[in-house]
Amino acid sequence: MCVNKLSDDLWEIDEGFVRCFLLHGENGTLLIDACMAGGKGFRDAISSIAGENEVKKTATHTDRDHIGGFKKDDTVYIYPSEYEHLGKHDFAVAPLWEGNILAAGNRKLRIMHIPGHTPGSVAFIDDENRMVFSGNSVSESHVYMFGAGRNIESYIASLERLE
Repeated sequence: MCVNKLSDDLWEIDEGFVRCFLLHGENGTLLIDACMAGGKGFRDAISSIAGENEVKKTATHTDRDHIGGFKKDDTVYIYPSEYEHLGKHDFAVAPLWEGNILAAGNRKLRIMHIPGHTPGSVAFIDDENRMVFSGNSVSESHVYMFGAGRNIESYIASLERLE
């Protein structure tokens, strides 16, 4: 696992083939996805940045490599059409809706529902800094479209909408 500081309020936690992002600053602390392994090293990395601040936990979608680091006492904000895709988990869930604005770090992130990769995939859009946090839906690598809940027509429409 590697932790990279990308800006004053943004860190990338990289497990090699999957990564998540932590925003921390005057507007609060937000974790976007939780990688695959989780564990003490993952939690220590978050604590070293966030300190004692409460960390709001979110997921771009619920494939295991994006929710594996959440633990039993976490409440994770997920788009409701993703609940059925979630499968077995031991953490609490709460709804995240299209148009919600989340303040974290020194940013405001707008939620956009971008189905296709999974039914409830979302993007966290930082309009001011022209950044998008999208899990697998936008990637320099392969975007896997096999398995339950994948829909290529929805995926293409979501990409066009993001553009």
